[in-house]
Amino acid sequence: MDNEQAKFILQGYRPGGQDANDPQVIAALEQARCDPELGRWLEENIATDRAIAEKLRECTPPDGLRESILAGGRLARPIPIWRRPSVLVVAACFAVLIGITIFSPSKSHAPPLDRFAAEYVSGLTKLSHPGATLEDLRPFLRGRQVECPPGLKALGTVGCCEGTYDGKNFSIICFKAEQEGLRPEVHLLVFDRADLPDLPPGNEAMISEQGDWVIACWSKGDLSYVMARVGKKESIRELL
Repeated sequence: MDNEQAKFILQGYRPGGQDANDPQVIAALEQARCDPELGRWLEENIATDRAIAEKLRECTPPDGLRESILAGGRLARPIPIWRRPSVLVVAACFAVLIGITIFSPSKSHAPPLDRFAAEYVSGLTKLSHPGATLEDLRPFLRGRQVECPPGLKALGTVGCCEGTYDGKNFSIICFKAEQEGLRPEVHLLVFDRADLPDLPPGNEAMISEQGDWVIACWSKGDLSYVMARVGKKESIRELL
């Protein structure tokens, strides 16, 4: 089951326990538990459903609605459909739903880029394409002409794979560090610059610390880069 299939199943998921014995729902929930991106999508979807349900509960029918409907059948002159109380109630509910959809601010629920990078490389256990040099890996980088900073050019590579951040695809290259004092891996996430337009140029890289990880973010040409390794800010500056 991939994420699209899981999303299709979970769109009808009822968190109240009504689907607890459905094997497809169980499998999709397990996938959401293991996949952070899918898990965030599920939380957002459930929150939206709850907001809509709360608004619908506020749409109470007017007093005497049943009697008015029954009396309407005995009237010689029928009430136009657009003036019937039941239609007005339904229309009001739809207006509420449209208001939620149009006027609710559209926000990304993705974590900040540096935090995401630290969490992603911490959980990275498998590379799709092994390779000892960057040239070996270029066929698997979606045509991205990666330009490594000076400190990485001398390092051999371990391999590469792909990932997504906030719906944006990226390539990740794992380098094998040989300098004394470095952890065996240095990770380089490579995005299309159009997906991360706000990153500074390479000579002004943003550097931050996320737990044991230090993260550097910059752009060059038509690509944006995020480099991650265990250490302090000084130890990543020597690779830029």
